Amino acid sequence: MSKSTHFVTSEFRSVSVIDEGSVVERPAHPNSEEFRNAVNGSIVGLVVALIYGAATLWVIGPRYIPGVFGASLILGYSGLGGILFGAIIGSTGIFAMHKKN
Repeated sequence: MSKSTHFVTSEFRSVSVIDEGSVVERPAHPNSEEFRNAVNGSIVGLVVALIYGAATLWVIGPRYIPGVFGASLILGYSGLGGILFGAIIGSTGIFAMHKKN
């Protein structure tokens, strides 16, 4: 994709935005450090979220859990949230390992 330039003018200021599409269109390479950090964060996030989901079910108690389907939804959605949150934290936060020059 070629570079494109957009000019936005308003009453108070003029802003120019240069779009480099190749950076956005390039998928994460499986051997890249950022991808590895995101996967590690996702794994940690999944484990923490499943523990959190199980604790939620324990607090609710077996009498008030809405069946096997409801319990699996609670565990599944907490796991999904943990994976997403772990990928974000893993790729940019405490699990991110940076190369030393």
